[in-house]
Amino acid sequence: MNLIEIEEESHLERVEAAVEARVRPEPGTVRGTEKQRERREAEREARRRAVEYGRFVVIDGGSGRAAARELGIPSRTLSHWTGRCAEGALRATARGRPVRRATSEERRELKAILDELGPGTGVEPLRGLNQGVARGEIVAFLREYRAVYAREHPVEVRKLSWLVPGRVWAADHLSPPEPVDGCFAAVLALRDLGSRDDLSFSASPGPTASSTREALEERFEAEGAPLVLKSDRGSAFLGEEVKDLLERWGVVELLSPPRRPAYNGSVEATVRWLRAGAGYRAARGGRGDGWATQDLEGWRVLRNATARPWGYRAATPEETWTSRTSISSRERQAFLRRVALEEERLFLQAADQGRHGRAAEARIRRTSIERALVALGILTITERRVTPTLKSLRAAKIS
Repeated sequence: MNLIEIEEESHLERVEAAVEARVRPEPGTVRGTEKQRERREAEREARRRAVEYGRFVVIDGGSGRAAARELGIPSRTLSHWTGRCAEGALRATARGRPVRRATSEERRELKAILDELGPGTGVEPLRGLNQGVARGEIVAFLREYRAVYAREHPVEVRKLSWLVPGRVWAADHLSPPEPVDGCFAAVLALRDLGSRDDLSFSASPGPTASSTREALEERFEAEGAPLVLKSDRGSAFLGEEVKDLLERWGVVELLSPPRRPAYNGSVEATVRWLRAGAGYRAARGGRGDGWATQDLEGWRVLRNATARPWGYRAATPEETWTSRTSISSRERQAFLRRVALEEERLFLQAADQGRHGRAAEARIRRTSIERALVALGILTITERRVTPTLKSLRAAKIS
């Protein structure tokens, strides 16, 4: 291979690299000439390399037509580029109409609308209210507004770490796509938060207080009762049968706030995984959406034996659950006394501040249980401030 052939190959590679650079994603927060700059520069570089390649072909005894054919462009185009390059006019030039920037008054109006409607407002409603502003300008302003809002309005996030296995359980019901085994319309999921072990997936005719009590009592007799049972405010957990069972075993009931499923997020995630795992096992067994009890149990055993929530070399949920210590009557009584003490303090504070009602009582109950768990070393809470995501911005509103 001679020097000309080496140079030809090198120039072809450069042309290809320049063309590849042309299709790189453009920055989404810049408009006008600056937004086009990288693409226009890549195009100019590709044309300049094409002109250089054509010259090498001609020097090697070829023709401009042959060079254009190898580059895959019309010969007149290559000739035009060569002439402009010789004149020094082969520059990167912006395309399209000049960008119409929003005036100061229009930007103030956009900000006033977003202050009123919130940062979750979409582009189309803003376009309808600001007919004279270009869509691209609204997109850029909205992106800038959301970024500023997110920085200025961080949200408080709490990370809960459950330190002792067997002390706190979480429960939730789910409805399978079709009745399990053809007759069970509900499944009760029980999860231990300290070990992250899925204790049971109990199928029942429906999410009733009676079936919930039976499933819980079976687990209590087999594993021992926890100190706390977390659940939502469904009728199955609020029934007198369940309350009597928990009181008899000395278990404190921790109910989620209304319309706050994230408060019981651990078991909510367990339910989502159960839907996927049981559905997959049923499909492999040729049952479609018809789950069977062996699908529930098989998925539970697999998850407990293979999950590594604390790292690859850490213990599995099954190993952590098996190594737990049992709850002594002394520990249970100490916890109940601590909950009662915290409740008394909070009720006195609420009375001094004039706060009454069922909502206040429920909040005091949750807070007292939480403080007792922290005081006895069962739970740690880490708080930090983070910028909200767009999903939370959609629900936000500037006051």
